Amino acid sequence: MKNRTFTEELVGEGCLGYSGTFSFNNNELILIGEKESPCGPDGFIAKRVCKLVSQSADPFYFESLICDGGTYYGSGLKPAGSMIKIQDVDAVIIEPRTAIARANIKIREKPSLSSKSYNCRLESEEFVPFFPKGRELALHARTLKKEKVNGKEAYWYFVRPDLDGYVSCSVDTNYTSLVWIFGGSVD
Repeated sequence: MKNRTFTEELVGEGCLGYSGTFSFNNNELILIGEKESPCGPDGFIAKRVCKLVSQSADPFYFESLICDGGTYYGSGLKPAGSMIKIQDVDAVIIEPRTAIARANIKIREKPSLSSKSYNCRLESEEFVPFFPKGRELALHARTLKKEKVNGKEAYWYFVRPDLDGYVSCSVDTNYTSLVWIFGGSVD
């Protein structure tokens, strides 16, 4: 097969991405980076080998591209209504939407009051045991059944807190941007 070109755009500080050529060898994708890269010599990746995996480790995608140094997801996003497992929890993908925290809310590792809760670092560098009132969360999936918590009946939602790239949440020393919240705490 004839070689083709690619461009990988990166978001963040410093390197904006790089370009090169790609080819296929059996079930592998070979990426050869150009030496004249906007990433400079420190960010230059001469060669990467990738494989398309039909059963993605990410429950939201049908497939993923596993490369030296990372995993990429493309157009294989599962549609709303798809049944998935997240951390061994049965869930359903919903149309993504944003919600606002009505109060300071606990964000959890799993959809359960007994699950570990995360501490979030605020802009002030202070760690707090909650997600701050008034901040946005992006909802991506929910549990199959509603649960009653403190007199409110709602689903648990798998969400991405809308914290900027420098603010994060963690359980112990494990940082994440995807967590569970009880739906009775958001609008």
